[in-house]
Amino acid sequence: MIYQWYEVTGSNVQIKFRDTIHRSTLIDPNFLVYNMSTATPTIISNAFSDIDIKRDFSSISRVLTLWWGITLENNTDYRISISGLRAIGGTFVDTQNIDFNTGIITVENIEVPPTREPVEVEDYSIKSITTILNIPVSAGSDEFSIISITPDSSYSYYLDPSHNEGKIEVIFSMPPAANFVSDDYFKIQRKALGRGISRWENIEALITSSSNDELAVIYLPSVPASDSADQTSYYGRPDLIYWEKGYKYRIRISGDIGPSVAGSTI
Repeated sequence: MIYQWYEVTGSNVQIKFRDTIHRSTLIDPNFLVYNMSTATPTIISNAFSDIDIKRDFSSISRVLTLWWGITLENNTDYRISISGLRAIGGTFVDTQNIDFNTGIITVENIEVPPTREPVEVEDYSIKSITTILNIPVSAGSDEFSIISITPDSSYSYYLDPSHNEGKIEVIFSMPPAANFVSDDYFKIQRKALGRGISRWENIEALITSSSNDELAVIYLPSVPASDSADQTSYYGRPDLIYWEKGYKYRIRISGDIGPSVAGSTI
């Protein structure tokens, strides 16, 4: 699923994407609206106002706002078809549909998608990562900066032990130089939770990126099973534990990191 959540109102549609999307693909032809109330769905021309990226999309929160250019018919089935979007890694996303019926819009003209279940925290005492940065976080700067980090501590407070296969993803405004993609510049640490004093300890993570990609991926090592003689660390397997119970994590990113694009400055 391309989106994490969406909200349809009488004035706009808001879509929260799971991944960072290339802004060049957030164009009007990639968001089509169909009237589904007849046997043959009909496409609606100019259903949304023209997308203004600076106004309508936040690269940090990954929320896109589409403004209705029409008045929706009451008690009618509609479909928003989303296609042609490209994720930050370069892959094109499969077509996704958002179906809704205006008959369930409230008096405030708000339709809310199915309620997301609250995170069950009693099984996990793992807090989301804290980020310590010397590089600025900026969505629109032409200078080298960080656009976003996943997991995003602003909405994820507790992590499943196998969350995202132990991956921390850092998206820059341009590809970082390869010589900076190492544990000399990316420090992953954890410390035990509790009333006693504990210190941050370094984790031997695997750090990768591509010279043509703005994305740096940090892989946490798997946690060996307590009853296993195999102490080998594995990376990127969905069946293993990476975020260990009873710890919180943080990432330290050096301000000395620079881009691979010639002529760019920090």
